[in-house]
Amino acid sequence: MLRKSALSIAFLAVISLAAQAFDAYFADSQGNKITTIWEGRRFWVVIDDREQGACPPGEFWADLVIFDFKTGAYIQQTHARFLEIPNQSGIYYWADGSGNKVWVQVGDRKSWQTISEMEHWLGTTYLGDIWRDGNWFYQDEDVDAPNDFSGGISYLPQHREVWRAQAKDFLGHFENMDTLVLIVAAEHDERLIDQDQLKIVDTTSTISVEPGILEYGCGVMCNVRVTIVDEDENLDPTEIDYVPF
Repeated sequence: MLRKSALSIAFLAVISLAAQAFDAYFADSQGNKITTIWEGRRFWVVIDDREQGACPPGEFWADLVIFDFKTGAYIQQTHARFLEIPNQSGIYYWADGSGNKVWVQVGDRKSWQTISEMEHWLGTTYLGDIWRDGNWFYQDEDVDAPNDFSGGISYLPQHREVWRAQAKDFLGHFENMDTLVLIVAAEHDERLIDQDQLKIVDTTSTISVEPGILEYGCGVMCNVRVTIVDEDENLDPTEIDYVPF
């Protein structure tokens, strides 16, 4: 009986080690693990499997899903290719058929040219627009169903309960402090499955007005400067954002 127990423990240890060798995570372009991301930036999906890397051919296929619990945005890919880059490194990137690393953008603006259309949307990826949904909202249960958000309020909130509804006519989006979840499952070995999480950065904005009210009183003042600092609203450092005011 003692010998049987020892063999059982050894067998479980082998399974545990096999699972630990398969590490899937969100990464930057160089394969470094990241735990936070600014909206508008990109991430890559990487698997660290040194055991797999010790044996050719340096690639395998897996099913993966990336999703946001809050807004319902998701990416689902079956038979996704993971390519070892560089060779014999044990580091595998989600890649396309030509060996290009697949990047995923976390949010963008619908338009950077038309001010009235600078609303948030899910963004794109190296494989195109494969984000889905992201148009789920939480609201008070006493508010009319937001099919197009043109409905009124039936009566003032009083039950203090929320419900989750999908606004089908609205673009999908992300929100600050949302958590993205990654799950990857290898096709060749059902034991090789792992998950990771990524938090979207949130910062506190500030607004200042110059000169202050004590300086110009209640009279007419033409030269008023309003400064808004909101770092997480900057979805693209190479573009100019306009904020309605």
